[in-house]
Amino acid sequence: MRDTEFRRGTYKTTDLRGNDLSALRGVGNLAKVVIDRSQQIELTQALMAELEVTFGEP
Repeated sequence: MRDTEFRRGTYKTTDLRGNDLSALRGVGNLAKVVIDRSQQIELTQALMAELEVTFGEP
């Protein structure tokens, strides 16, 4: 699912298990989808990229 963008829609119960979620766009539209616990990091990476989050140096 590299570079896949989810726009407004109903994705409730969509099964995303087994996919690389790290490069998704439109992550905020994916309420109530189904993922594996191991995909939490990938989904977090996609959300951080979408929000253009950066890390500050101490």
